[in-house]
Amino acid sequence: CHENTRMEVLETLRSRLQPRHPSPILWLHAPAGYGKSTIALTIADRWDKDGLLGASFFCARDGDRSNINCIFRTIAYRLALHLPIFRERLTKILEVEPTLYSSIPARQLEKLIVEPLEAVRADANSEALFPAHVAVVIDALDECTDNASVSTILKSLALYIRRLSPLKFLITSR
Repeated sequence: CHENTRMEVLETLRSRLQPRHPSPILWLHAPAGYGKSTIALTIADRWDKDGLLGASFFCARDGDRSNINCIFRTIAYRLALHLPIFRERLTKILEVEPTLYSSIPARQLEKLIVEPLEAVRADANSEALFPAHVAVVIDALDECTDNASVSTILKSLALYIRRLSPLKFLITSR
């Protein structure tokens, strides 16, 4: 966003990481041309500078960025890059089930994100090693080649909504 524009929207998004906002998912939807991707890119950049961004996936109509099967595995990979304790738990799961990357999105979410998060939370020492809030941005979900991509990803997240903590998702689509 240009400087001093969309300040109210950006502030609302930033406040979503606060504990008083218990919902882990914010879905920003509007018609084409309303600036959703600009907002997502701006907030992702700010969250990254603030050390709050754990992962992002910017969908597009080209290559892997249009494949919904790449979304959760990419998010898991990026979380693992940023958070060593998450990486340790994810690695253990992948050693047992190395083909999870090709699973359907709901299974990928469960095995590649939810289960490592639960293992981290179960570790008594994890509070010092894992942030209280981690932002995840998924932009332009409607750009995926699968016509049901928005529904598939939102339904997958809804299945595990109570188990996503400390992740907070911002999702944009038409």
